[in-house]
Amino acid sequence: MERIQLRRDTSTRWREVNPILMEGEVGFETDTRLRKIGDGVNRWNDLDYLAAENIVNDIGDSETATINQDFLTKNTFLNRKVLTIDDDLDLITELGIFVWTNDSVPQNSPIRGGGMMIVYPFYHSNFAPSPESFVKNTQWLISLSNENYIRHSARANGYLAWTRIIDERQLHDTFYNRKLLTSIDNLDDITDMGVYSWTNNNYPINSPIQSLGQCMVVPFNNGRSTTSIFQYVYYAYDMYFRYKSTNGWLTWNKVFMTNNEGEGKETNTLANKIVLEDNDDLNNYYDTGIYSWTSGTAIFNNPFNTGGICVVFPSYNKRSNVNYRVAQLAISYNNQLAIRFCKTTGWNEWTEILNMGGGGGGTNGSPEENKIRAFVNKCFTEWTPLGNIPKNTLVESYYLGNIKGLPYSSVFTYGQDIHYHRNLSTFYSALKNPASILYTKGYGKNTHRGSYYGTVCSSFVCYLCGQDIYWLTSELPEILNEIEYVDIEQLNVGDVLYTNGHCKIITKINIDENSKFFITITEQTGNEMSELVYDQEGFEKILKGKDPHDTRIYKIGRFSNQSIRVLPKIEYSEEVITEYGDRTYFSLGDDIFIYVPFGDSLIVSENDNNENIDLSSLPDKTVNGIKMYNIKSVLDHIGEYELRVNENSIPAILKVINTGDVILSGTSVTISNYSDNIKPLWYNVVVLHTGETEHSTFPAPVGYIGAHAKLCKDKITSDTFNIKTNEDITNSDGYYVRCYYDTKFGLAYKDSNIIMIK
Repeated sequence: MERIQLRRDTSTRWREVNPILMEGEVGFETDTRLRKIGDGVNRWNDLDYLAAENIVNDIGDSETATINQDFLTKNTFLNRKVLTIDDDLDLITELGIFVWTNDSVPQNSPIRGGGMMIVYPFYHSNFAPSPESFVKNTQWLISLSNENYIRHSARANGYLAWTRIIDERQLHDTFYNRKLLTSIDNLDDITDMGVYSWTNNNYPINSPIQSLGQCMVVPFNNGRSTTSIFQYVYYAYDMYFRYKSTNGWLTWNKVFMTNNEGEGKETNTLANKIVLEDNDDLNNYYDTGIYSWTSGTAIFNNPFNTGGICVVFPSYNKRSNVNYRVAQLAISYNNQLAIRFCKTTGWNEWTEILNMGGGGGGTNGSPEENKIRAFVNKCFTEWTPLGNIPKNTLVESYYLGNIKGLPYSSVFTYGQDIHYHRNLSTFYSALKNPASILYTKGYGKNTHRGSYYGTVCSSFVCYLCGQDIYWLTSELPEILNEIEYVDIEQLNVGDVLYTNGHCKIITKINIDENSKFFITITEQTGNEMSELVYDQEGFEKILKGKDPHDTRIYKIGRFSNQSIRVLPKIEYSEEVITEYGDRTYFSLGDDIFIYVPFGDSLIVSENDNNENIDLSSLPDKTVNGIKMYNIKSVLDHIGEYELRVNENSIPAILKVINTGDVILSGTSVTISNYSDNIKPLWYNVVVLHTGETEHSTFPAPVGYIGAHAKLCKDKITSDTFNIKTNEDITNSDGYYVRCYYDTKFGLAYKDSNIIMIK
């Protein structure tokens, strides 16, 4: 049976990316469990949430939930109803907002046209008004012509006469729309009473939300002081407040709000706080609430090696203003539970109180294991091609549908390995550009190459293990320290399984309550990545060549200088994407074609300098029906640039570099004139042999084939150095040197001149 998965992400990421959903496409917030349906026109932040269905009220227990819900509903500014001539304003005591049209004015209205009325409590305390306890409500009426009237109730005698708000003093202390704020405004400077608003991408400084919102400024007392005031900032179902005294503004606090279905969040209850990311540390979380993370995320001081949640709650019935006297309860995806307490001396050790994980249980995840799983999970990020991306097959074949795992393509020598030469943000962003090189370039029908960007088993393993130098599978036996297998307990995460022409890596070791081992092995193979879990018997079959999935005999090896990489957050612009993707580099003088799906202008920033570019002024080309603009003339010198369509959007980040000169003389190499925004890292020697092939491993003159000189590679420690040599060089027809430079976004390279031997 096929399963349908909705497009999904956290509410924070939805707001940050702010995409346009196709008409009828459903987007799902994984942390709030709310949904929106696209219309093909409006961006995410401008769409309304779906009305919630079958909502369970989690306020109070089973006996008090209805009472609490009724209280919240009565004391919330809801759109109550559209009034008619049959309604009487004198009889409206319920809190909320009421409206009417020009031809349907209710009785006892002070205006003869359309309007809106807000009913709210006069006192600060919340009460549920009723005919028996009708005390001090306020009605505030606003006409379509901007007239303002207000009146209060006088106990059981009903409402007083309407008072029109007309003088300056009254205007100052009345809720009226002050101004539309922009990104240059600062909420710290907003002290006049009233309501202020801003648009989605133009929020003011010191706003607690980075989206469309409003700020309501109210006095603490009846005076007109510019201190002793409150600010409330709100949008959708998020609200924040803060207080200003003579000492200045206090910090923002998130407060409780409900929608008209009764859903809500509250700061001091067990609400979902945040989704944790790589390198977050549970030791840093003391605020009451629920914190979650996915499997493979590198969370420090996590008692388990799986995804899960951590519930933080106080030891007393009140909030402490110190970061101790709280407890944490961790619950894993495998039904494991652990608890600990924080005292003045710090956190106690975790105590496991339940483990029902069975065969998929787990050891306490070490930082190394957590980092490996985080790395692997990012590589397994699901993607969907927008067009034809060729596979590495002998027949015409393309990636179709939803893909999990990176494409297999031997493109290191072409400078396009996803791990070494590019990065995951570059790859995933290039997928979003219908005119990118992924859809326009390839390497033909070949068992080793296919997609323009890709990776292979050895580049995946070497990069994950922190190897600056890329080692071929043929070189790994010389680089790895072989582990003679005696017992399963010898294994570590990061251990490499290698054989002739292939390698794979151990990325997880689980041990259940019966001390049974489960080994997860991950590899880059075939058309994409794969991952299998073995018990001890199955793992030992791999070493004997009896694994039904792979009958080759494998050895176990370990890098002596292993350091598991922490991959950066996958982040890129969807509003400006080059044909090579985002977060990448170009050599000075290269064409830099960009895809801008929305807008006709561009903001280019370098350091503190901003330049507005009219896209129509740039040279362009059309690829796959998409207009691409060449911005080479603007990015005309060495540097790092940010490109965005407006000031608040996620920028594309591009680096312009110069790899300089590489001069080879005998066995000596001199590098020079490279830009100061890159760093020489390592080199390898390329040998030439007489022959012809459609796909030479390395670029070579006509009539020759370029290939690796085995193990003739090393770190670059100075601008002049001697290369390693061996029989591969002496037996060749010629050779040259390729030098690699670290650009921050991947390796760029420069080839030397060629020295012919024969």
